[in-house]
Amino acid sequence: MERHDPKKRRLDSANKKTATEIERNLQGLPKAVKHLKDSGRDRKVLQVPQNLMDVVVEEMKKQGVTGTVKNLSETKRISIPKKR
Repeated sequence: MERHDPKKRRLDSANKKTATEIERNLQGLPKAVKHLKDSGRDRKVLQVPQNLMDVVVEEMKKQGVTGTVKNLSETKRISIPKKR
């Protein structure tokens, strides 16, 4: 039987390749980015309100996380590429 590790937090949505976090609050953004980083999934998606998208892009770059930032209605997206 598989046990739940209390130190690990579940992602909002996940399958074998994609990890998705949805965060509405500015205060929770660094933690949401860390959850994506720790997920180990190939594709990382963070959905946030449109007015926070630029803040999230900077936070993901600061933490070294590649992935996609989308607004909540999924009409806009910004990709964060790998550093070369």
